[in-house]
Amino acid sequence: MSNPLLEPWNKPHQLPPFTDIKSDHYLPAFDAGFIEQKTAIEAIASNPNAATFSNTIEAIETSGETLNRIAPVFFAILSSNSDDTLRGIQAKVVPLYSAHQSQTFSRRDLFDRVEIVLNNAQGLSAEQRKLTEELHNRMARMGANLSTEVAAQVESIDTELATQQTRFGQNVLLDANQFELVLDQKDLDGLPESVRQAAALEAEGRSKSGQFVFTISRSSFTPFMQYSERRDLREKLWLAYTHCSDQNNDHDNKQVAERIAGLRAERAKLMG
Repeated sequence: MSNPLLEPWNKPHQLPPFTDIKSDHYLPAFDAGFIEQKTAIEAIASNPNAATFSNTIEAIETSGETLNRIAPVFFAILSSNSDDTLRGIQAKVVPLYSAHQSQTFSRRDLFDRVEIVLNNAQGLSAEQRKLTEELHNRMARMGANLSTEVAAQVESIDTELATQQTRFGQNVLLDANQFELVLDQKDLDGLPESVRQAAALEAEGRSKSGQFVFTISRSSFTPFMQYSERRDLREKLWLAYTHCSDQNNDHDNKQVAERIAGLRAERAKLMG
């Protein structure tokens, strides 16, 4: 089966072929991207020639071309038009992506080559030196200068953090989508016509024609809070907004947040 994510993009300005991309294209494309970059990184790390900006820094920067193309597409669609299928893919992709990044940028042999370039940066341009420094710092933060045992612990933490942070974000989205403030004409005092029309369209999309629905998405929440003359309704919407994923329901984030904080503290301790 052809995969438009892995084929040349011939749209104007090399835009992705969004209409051709299906949900089942994403995971194979990510897998191909992981393999491509892993192969390239292995070749860089095992290069018998002395490390230079060209064969090390520049080569690392260009090693993830496929991932750098498909990841923005997936996450843009996920952010703007997500559904259960895409969120399921996200739950699989994010930990894999995190593990791939950790395994790539925590390699000691790769870090040693980057450090050689940095320590011999006299002949580099200001831009090349800056890129080398940023890559060096990134790899240090990924644990490349730690012992193998500690680096493996950091990688494990990063993978779980990716999972927990994905769960946190999905809980917020699902809890936000679940809430609706359903109003009638008599409840709209102070609201401009454009705000009323948007609420009517939201109501129609939720099978509540003839009514007006406000949510805690910013495009709905902000104008209601700004213009509504109903203090009681503003309070209701405000409480929903400020207690999103803090309702002791299936989308509650208290335990998730606690776990994320614990993992970050553990990681910081390992990094020293």
